[in-house]
Amino acid sequence: MAFTHEEQAALLAGLRARARRLRGEVAGKLVDAAEDAQDGRGGHDSGEQSFALAESGLDLAEASRDLHELQAIDRAVLAIDAGTYGSCERCGDPIEPQRLLAQPLAAGRNTTVLALGADVLALSASYAFALVSVAGVVAVENGTITHAALAFGGLAHQPWRDPG
Repeated sequence: MAFTHEEQAALLAGLRARARRLRGEVAGKLVDAAEDAQDGRGGHDSGEQSFALAESGLDLAEASRDLHELQAIDRAVLAIDAGTYGSCERCGDPIEPQRLLAQPLAAGRNTTVLALGADVLALSASYAFALVSVAGVVAVENGTITHAALAFGGLAHQPWRDPG
């Protein structure tokens, strides 16, 4: 996608401002995680200790998420500087303009992969920095779906699977 000089300057300014905010948030979350972990050691009962350690884990997970976004921002800035912004990092094909407008950090094309093997049909979609995600697996025998399972991400502090 070709950007005008003004659009590119605005994009870079927005990315750099977001990076500054994220660096501050990461520093704060790391301090919070350390404090929560320290509080967990001095808790009066196992419930207080567990809660403090869970809070520490959430702080670390948030810091990790923000660090991944910072890496994506760095890649986008480097791509802009190299003149390759808007091309898929994996295949080099252009990323759809609507996707870049919605997700300026998109590093790859939005593709669906279809894999057949052992009578199992597996579908997966990749989205750069999705807030929530879902993966599905469908088992097919003689043209009939015999089993379907879903795994969800971004709904809790760790991925979970639908037991159904």
